[in-house]
Amino acid sequence: MRKYGILYLLLFLLTLGCTKNDASSNKTTQLLPEINGWKISETPKVYTEANLFDYINGNSELYFPYGFVQLVSASYENSSHSDQTLVIDIYDMGSALGAYGVYSSMTHPDYTYGEIGCESIQSSQQLRFWQDRYQIEMNCPSPFDGAEEFMQNVAMSLSKNIPACIQPEQLSWLPKENQLDHSQKYIADGFLGLNELPGGIEAGYSLNESNVKGFAVKCATETDAQKYLEIYRDSQKTFKGVDLQDNGTSFTSFYKYGGYVWAGIDGNWLYGATATENPENCQAVAEAIQHHLPHQN
Repeated sequence: MRKYGILYLLLFLLTLGCTKNDASSNKTTQLLPEINGWKISETPKVYTEANLFDYINGNSELYFPYGFVQLVSASYENSSHSDQTLVIDIYDMGSALGAYGVYSSMTHPDYTYGEIGCESIQSSQQLRFWQDRYQIEMNCPSPFDGAEEFMQNVAMSLSKNIPACIQPEQLSWLPKENQLDHSQKYIADGFLGLNELPGGIEAGYSLNESNVKGFAVKCATETDAQKYLEIYRDSQKTFKGVDLQDNGTSFTSFYKYGGYVWAGIDGNWLYGATATENPENCQAVAEAIQHHLPHQN
């Protein structure tokens, strides 16, 4: 009987060894593309919230507010030129909004963009795109001729393994007129610099040769919208010398080192704009956002 007990114990431990972080059976791992003339140099690694810090030292907490589920990281090498390598990181963010949020946190109007997935950022050594619930990053650690085109082809192949692009409804909250290209972002945590607020959308606008940042937050209830407006208003009062005008359902403020704020509520929406100069433009963008919001239900 004792030998059977030992046998069962060994089988149990063997089963654990096969299932714990088993990359071969991981659905995200199965998205990895086959690359002609290249091979995966080692078993893909799977990271969760518990150990993501081991891979992304110092920046792992960026992903958590957006719904991070797991990361699968795979290293490829050219079968004929082992010095040519490629790293593909697939982040499962749990939702299209989470994937977009992480992606948008790393965008800048000056980058080079493409149409892989929902959108991609491309350079000679790195490519990043988002699609469905995934945010994908790939890079060639050592540059080689044709690396940029190679990554684009690999990214297009990987994109075919992922469900079609889904645009989160949050991306329609802000009007497109006068909006600066690639300036829109979804911020899940610390929106407007306040931990109490839920996630919101912001974007840059160019109006009369000055820049304005517009924003919108869809709150659960009208009561919540009023509460968050008051929290935002009270945060402005902490600045020494602030000029603040409170109108109940909206407020304006000016602070020498922070510029202008125009914020208000409409139903369960908190919306507004900020600008370093020209309060008229700040108000104009805020009002344009307000007029756009009722169409969003």
